Amino acid sequence: MNALRPCIVSFVLLMSTKSLCQDTIPPFLKNKQLPAFELLLTDSSKYSSSNAYNYPYFTLIYFSPECGHCLETTEQLIRHSDSLQNTLLVMAAYKTVDELSTFSKKYHLNLFQNVLVGRDTRYFIAPYYAISYTPFVAVYDANRKLLQYWSAPDHPFVIGELMAVLQRK
Repeated sequence: MNALRPCIVSFVLLMSTKSLCQDTIPPFLKNKQLPAFELLLTDSSKYSSSNAYNYPYFTLIYFSPECGHCLETTEQLIRHSDSLQNTLLVMAAYKTVDELSTFSKKYHLNLFQNVLVGRDTRYFIAPYYAISYTPFVAVYDANRKLLQYWSAPDHPFVIGELMAVLQRK
């Protein structure tokens, strides 16, 4: 038994050291550039984040159509749509295109030129941003550099904060 004790202690120390060395910083905070990802939009076309856009800002919203906070966020975005004209709002989820299409029709999102709704078919966004709760919102500038993000429950989305970021020159 005494010969086994150093092995057990070594094993416990090795496992605790390994867990301390695991990187807990999500990729989007290491590289603050907008990542390349694709969405299948509700009209069955594809959108790539590497596409050019004619807005000074890019706002990514990862959501779920059943999430109460996401529904409230969508309603706030609609209520303040006049103040959000200078950003491309890209709403992404890992739901079916039919579910997203129903959601988009319910909120008449197709009436807004600066809103895209699509499915993250490769399930890239949630792990890249380490999303545990929805909605997750990230704002990028014209150079595709991260300006700010909101991630519940630590820092839930606030429409006034988004509008303040979009007013910066």
